[in-house]
Amino acid sequence: MLLVLQFPFADVRGFLADSGGRLCRPAWPAPLPGRDFIRSSGLVKRRRRGGAIEWAGEEVYGDASKALRFRSGHEVDIGLRCLFRRYYSEGVVARLEVGLRVSADTRSKKPRVLDILRKAFNTVVTVRSATGNPRISGLLEAGPILANHFLEATTAHRASSESAPQSWWLSCGTPAAFLQHGQDEELLLLRHSRHVLDIGSGGASLRHSWFELSNQRCSTWTLRTDASCIEPLRRLRMHVSRLHAELECLRVVLTHLTGSDRLQLSRNAIGTEALQSYLNKTIRLLRRPKRAGWNQCEIMAAARQAIEARLEGEVTSLSSLRRHISEKVRLHVADANRRAIVADYMRGDSMGTRIQVGNLTFTGNFTAVSATHLSNSFNQAAEAAAIPELRQKLQTLTALVAKLAGALPPEQAEQLTKDLDSLCSEVVSTRPRREWYELSAKGIIEAAKAVADMTAPVAEAVRDVLSVLGNVSG
Repeated sequence: MLLVLQFPFADVRGFLADSGGRLCRPAWPAPLPGRDFIRSSGLVKRRRRGGAIEWAGEEVYGDASKALRFRSGHEVDIGLRCLFRRYYSEGVVARLEVGLRVSADTRSKKPRVLDILRKAFNTVVTVRSATGNPRISGLLEAGPILANHFLEATTAHRASSESAPQSWWLSCGTPAAFLQHGQDEELLLLRHSRHVLDIGSGGASLRHSWFELSNQRCSTWTLRTDASCIEPLRRLRMHVSRLHAELECLRVVLTHLTGSDRLQLSRNAIGTEALQSYLNKTIRLLRRPKRAGWNQCEIMAAARQAIEARLEGEVTSLSSLRRHISEKVRLHVADANRRAIVADYMRGDSMGTRIQVGNLTFTGNFTAVSATHLSNSFNQAAEAAAIPELRQKLQTLTALVAKLAGALPPEQAEQLTKDLDSLCSEVVSTRPRREWYELSAKGIIEAAKAVADMTAPVAEAVRDVLSVLGNVSG
């Protein structure tokens, strides 16, 4: 089995007036293999099996074996062996990929994806520093340290005090893991792993789940391979990897743009023009239904991360952008903010489920069925945009039901969340059927009676939703 952990980096120095003192070599996305190098990291090399014509910068990489090292006794651990450490970049979007060979004993039982990820992510590594002693970290938590390393390694030593590197110039986004296994290597998947697409007719498939360890979330892809389509599967992994990096870098750039005063933009400035070009190109690319022959809609639905930078009210930075680009940004953020994310998380030896939509987070021991119903309800509530009051009432009810479900036995929680899913589906339809949504509402209120302090709030939230429907139909 092959496990590849990706750390995506957003390099915003191209949006600054003086490029932040960034070195002109290597000249990504077209550096010179065998001649260019990254300081304290390694030589630029050509990818042995080539890149992808659809993506710039995939045919070459910077060797990062000097930047990231596994501590003595960990590099050749039982079941894990490091194969490569590669840095890719096309300018704004960069990433480091760490490849690990996983050896699992499949004779007695199926290995658990959970155990593989936990073991790999907890592996101790050191990250080289140009200004001090190496930093020690668990592998999954090494992203910000690695971002700081590559910022130092690609900045001129003689940069003026005004342009001294600032950590946010090169930031790490949410990491992603790609676990590739053969048909003879059956795995016990994460609880909330979901099917994304099938490849060919030989049983190859792609699945996705969110996994969280020590407060660090990771987008996790499981790729079951088939010997008859090795090259298409390699290209699919490259495509998914790049899509994740593009999404995360866009999220980081938008956070800098809307959540702080870091990017000071003005009309007709060099940085503003570069930023507008980047936003226009990236959002257009991410909204394509197909790319490189793959159904990108399915992959994007699984990969999409809730954007943390909300655009509520007037944002000064966005007023400097051209109107059509500003509108694209608003639509992208609004779409991402209303999608629920379901993640398996580890705390010590215990495992649970975390559901997040926008700034709301709910945790509990939800089954896959309950989590699916809850995420569907969150997403359907967000679709009630035509009636803002109904959307608000549905979101309040969904939040209360999520809390209630966490206090009920699994079977009761599944029935409760099914009733909620049915209620939301019915009330957001063009012609809500009263007998259907009232039946679902009754089931929710009955379930709430099992938890004394939840009975009144849930019943009131249900009545609020029904009252809005009554006013609309009246």
